[in-house]
Amino acid sequence: MAKSKLTLDWKAIDAAVAGEVEAKTTEIQRNANSSGKGSYGSSVQYGFPGGRGRPRTHGLVFTDDFAAMRDTARNNTLLKAVR
Repeated sequence: MAKSKLTLDWKAIDAAVAGEVEAKTTEIQRNANSSGKGSYGSSVQYGFPGGRGRPRTHGLVFTDDFAAMRDTARNNTLLKAVR
């Protein structure tokens, strides 16, 4: 039986998944802004270098002001926004 090797095009996979990462990040930000006090921001970093040189897209949701920081510390607003 002949051996075969599978190689993946990580850049193409990352590009295909990037839209879903951006949509989920925006959804979490919207949930946090509607349920918590203060304002929350989001950022998507495309092609962030991952392990072994593989690109990975990262989505970040963060607090924009002190009111959001306090609300998240007391009520876990960001954690609840993910659900």
